[in-house]
Amino acid sequence: MKGPTVWRRVEQQSILRAWAIAEATSTKEPLGQAIAQGRGPSGLAAKVVAGLHEEITDAEWQWLERAILQTRGHLLDGLIHLRPEWYEGEVLLTFLEGIRFFNLPDWVRKTPSRQFADLVMSRRKPVGHAPEFHGFATAIERPIAVGPSLEGPFCLLEGYTRCGCLLRDYRAGLSSLDRLPMVIGVASRIAEWSNGHGHRWW
Repeated sequence: MKGPTVWRRVEQQSILRAWAIAEATSTKEPLGQAIAQGRGPSGLAAKVVAGLHEEITDAEWQWLERAILQTRGHLLDGLIHLRPEWYEGEVLLTFLEGIRFFNLPDWVRKTPSRQFADLVMSRRKPVGHAPEFHGFATAIERPIAVGPSLEGPFCLLEGYTRCGCLLRDYRAGLSSLDRLPMVIGVASRIAEWSNGHGHRWW
């Protein structure tokens, strides 16, 4: 097994782009639906679908960044206001067992512990022996978590579906992964993270 996580500083722009690509490739998400309906710059949909991210122009990236800030503004605006520092690295898969989920009232009513593991394990795994997680759609995507320091505690920001599948696979002995690429946002005032209208996400 590899050693402890080595964290590398990254720019906020790369986090916005990673999140935008993750949602642009999912027809379940508003951004993915907009891309599929051709509401982005001409030609962007074809590049996203084909995974040709190196061909996305600066103008198209800027459109994607604005789009994710708009569609996820209720989470991102208050977080960006706290000026987090961003890091990327690989964590042990067991990292997912120790993180919390953000303060979404419906989820909290269902899982008062606020533990991500309790939330995702409340969903029954499909019958069978095939893993749920089949890899990330692109090399750009990374689950994103935030916390007051690199020592935690952490709250998952983006990647709920995929991390849930991974954790259920791990608990069932079906995961072939022992480490997971991750992006961490660190803000000492993370407890102040809100939607701007009085609701605290932390």
